[in-house]
Amino acid sequence: MSKATKENITRLLELSGYTHEKLGKVCNVQRSTVSHWVAGKSEPRMGAVQRMARHFGIDETCITDPNGMQYVSKTPDGHYRDDRDRRMRDALMLLLSSDDVGEGVLSQLTKTAMSYRTSADSGLSQDELDLVTIYRRLNGPGRELARKMVSALDRSGDYGTD
Repeated sequence: MSKATKENITRLLELSGYTHEKLGKVCNVQRSTVSHWVAGKSEPRMGAVQRMARHFGIDETCITDPNGMQYVSKTPDGHYRDDRDRRMRDALMLLLSSDDVGEGVLSQLTKTAMSYRTSADSGLSQDELDLVTIYRRLNGPGRELARKMVSALDRSGDYGTD
């Protein structure tokens, strides 16, 4: 079983206060099946992942991707919120602040961007996707200049935050 899925389901149980039995009812599986997911003995089928995501109002990637639940929070009215904009902004800032942009960082950023591109309720604008694409085409000095420019704009405070 994917360590990420196990950790994300555990986080979802903690956040929601659900028992293994209650989550099992949501997913149409037995309590022992949920226990196996949490113990890392088995992986939920896609149908169960979809039912979980739909029930909590989050994207399926929150359950299956590494750190997928990191930006999910429970609102005061009891709903769940996946702050995709913050997740993507953090990934982009990690990329832009790195002195040595390795293939792993680029691969993860591209994967994240592509998942937003294909998501019906994408939290990433086309402008943001275009910036990532342009950045990937730059050579080392070009990337360094882009990082410096973005950092200067951010520090100036003149351009605000969205």
